[in-house]
Amino acid sequence: WIESWNTLGGLVNSVIESGKGVYFEDLLVEVGRGDTLQEMYFTFSYSPITDGNHVVGMVCHFLNTSEQVFVRRQMETVLQFNRNERCENLNEAFVSFKECLKTSLHDVPVFGVYSVDRSHSLKLVSNSFRDLSEFPSEFPTEENSETHKEDKRSLKSELERVMRESYGGKQGVEFVASNELLTKSNYGHWNLPVKGWISLPFFSQDGQVLGILLCGTNQKRKLEGDYLTFLKLVASLVGTMATNAKDCEDSRKRAKALEEMDKNRTQFYASISHEFKTPITLLLGPLEELSRSRLGREFFINDFDVLDVTHRNALRLLKLVSNLLKFDGFGDETSKKVRSDISKHTEEIVSLFLPACNSNGIKLHLEIEEVNDLWMMDESWENILINLLSNSFKYTLSGEIRVKLFHSSPSEVTLIVEDTGIGIPNKDLPFVTDRFYEVKENRGHHAGTGIGLALVKELIEMHGGQLNLTSNGGTRVEIKLRTGKEHLVFESVEQMAGTEIQSVLPSEITPNLNQFHRIRTARRDRRNSESSSNSEGSHEQTTSRKRFRIGVLAENSSLQDQIVEILSRDYQVEVFVQKEPFLTEFNEEKEEFDAILVDVKNREEG
Repeated sequence: WIESWNTLGGLVNSVIESGKGVYFEDLLVEVGRGDTLQEMYFTFSYSPITDGNHVVGMVCHFLNTSEQVFVRRQMETVLQFNRNERCENLNEAFVSFKECLKTSLHDVPVFGVYSVDRSHSLKLVSNSFRDLSEFPSEFPTEENSETHKEDKRSLKSELERVMRESYGGKQGVEFVASNELLTKSNYGHWNLPVKGWISLPFFSQDGQVLGILLCGTNQKRKLEGDYLTFLKLVASLVGTMATNAKDCEDSRKRAKALEEMDKNRTQFYASISHEFKTPITLLLGPLEELSRSRLGREFFINDFDVLDVTHRNALRLLKLVSNLLKFDGFGDETSKKVRSDISKHTEEIVSLFLPACNSNGIKLHLEIEEVNDLWMMDESWENILINLLSNSFKYTLSGEIRVKLFHSSPSEVTLIVEDTGIGIPNKDLPFVTDRFYEVKENRGHHAGTGIGLALVKELIEMHGGQLNLTSNGGTRVEIKLRTGKEHLVFESVEQMAGTEIQSVLPSEITPNLNQFHRIRTARRDRRNSESSSNSEGSHEQTTSRKRFRIGVLAENSSLQDQIVEILSRDYQVEVFVQKEPFLTEFNEEKEEFDAILVDVKNREEG
């Protein structure tokens, strides 16, 4: 090993002269292989042999540890990639490439990462080049007649050729530069010009070429075996990091786009709701005036029934519009917060539901403790409680509704609203608090709008609270809110001794409808009286029409009432709320139905 004597000769001489042995682990020894010096590593010892007085010889024990050294070096690079694999975007990934390959200056003395852009060009996005003029910065993936027309033998043009070939063939391509095409700058651990190059494509998950990793090879190691496998692994790691970063970036863009769509949708609903609210208000005013006016006695009983339906649906539409408008005001941290007598306020709101519950055979239980120092945005508590109680009433066909309000700790207030209603299917539970989400298996007194629970959730989160919803033979909503105002942002603060409930309640519990209910009862009495005094001819005509049997499937109770009101005068009408009994009846007695009406919301394909 003549080429290594500069390293080993001094060690041999020191053993002979001193008579003391030496030991080294993983000592670098440059060994000639062909026309170049190659790095190799050895663990060895030199032990002197003496005749008692003088050193007359020497024993050398050695072990080639080159592969172990190479593997440790490469493992450190791989670990560095693993530490930096979670990049938020491509720009961050491009910076990380350079940081990761700093640990591999022996085996990757210089590199350039080229990404494929939309115009099918390879563009330099990350590199360790010292002189950018020597290397391509951007070039098309396909060579044309104008490409390097005047300069075919530069390092830049040769590297472009190699990378195009690698891109087109989707495989690694090696290139060894002649002496006149060596880099002008020195690179890597050896601080020497780079002669050997390899172009390696990296891929997306679907096999498309994302880009090219151009590596200068180790100046003192042949590109073969494990070394070549390592460089291919590096290219794969670069591709994985780029893919993950792009996926993360795309996910954020999609989330932002969805957020923007949701915002635009809410703004649209808010805008159109403003347009709806004025005519609805103008519609409700005269209806309520007619219902209270003595002049109403001049109307036919049937006219009051029409007013009943119109008034109830106008109220429902107004409630829907009002809830949509509330979304438009969310996120304003400077809104006024008030502290009112929550316990008394809760009792007042719950009492509004008592007549409706009693008339439907539903027991309403209220357990309230004295609650102090709970701060809420204007009308928030009212909106939360009314929406929760409305849901419980709508979806509890029989049984009971319980409302509990208490201090679960000195700094926390808990509200629980639970019922024995139809409950919520498990598959829908994670989504029922999303805006505009509707449970398809809706079998309550009234159809939902997908707004109420979303409104409740956003109001609770706005006040730093938590909402937990469970369903098991009914529905249970638990809300926890912190007392005090330190965790909230205020523009103005008021303490209110009492509050007046001004929100529009659901039409099914509005006290103003009592008069319509009385008129409706009077109408039934009048109809019975008229029916008994009908002539025989008229009776025969009605009887002939009664032979027609009509099946109706409609979940909305208001729609059921209106259909029955119109058709039952002349036809036999059978109403079904749920699909299964309707389909059973239809399949078993299909020939006996002369007509079938199905709410389009219940229509299923096939």
